[in-house]
Amino acid sequence: MQTKFLLVLGLFLFAYSANAQLFLNLEKTGSPYGKRIYPGKVMVFKIEGDEMWRSSELIEIIPETNILVFEDQAHKVEDLKSIRDDSRSKWSGPLGTSLFTFGLSWSFYATGAHLFDDTYTYSKRDAILTGSTMLVGWSVRRLFRFKTLKLEKNYGLRIIDMRI
Repeated sequence: MQTKFLLVLGLFLFAYSANAQLFLNLEKTGSPYGKRIYPGKVMVFKIEGDEMWRSSELIEIIPETNILVFEDQAHKVEDLKSIRDDSRSKWSGPLGTSLFTFGLSWSFYATGAHLFDDTYTYSKRDAILTGSTMLVGWSVRRLFRFKTLKLEKNYGLRIIDMRI
């Protein structure tokens, strides 16, 4: 009896996880790794021949005809020209955080020196250095927060169907 119960439970769990076996794979040329995009994710993309960015939730993937069904439209995989990835590039996040932290620390140490050392005064130069580095750090993180992946050049988009 216990074996039958475990078998039925395993079949239910297997059927439940079958939806996770159909996804889009965003691959970089020459790299064995890829980023998986599942139905339900909001994608920001450009269509071939159109320069406007579109943002829409991926509803369904039809592997037989290579069609992606979004909330209000359907497109072939080959029609997608660019995808905007929301993960930061490798340099902008750490650089922006480091600059912001440097500006904040400079102000913290200058204020501490002003409070505990009679020969040092917190000057306009300290305030300008603090404000400018914090502004540059914040700007770097805001300006370079997206990666634009051009599908014709270095990246490929492919439908992976591993369902039985």
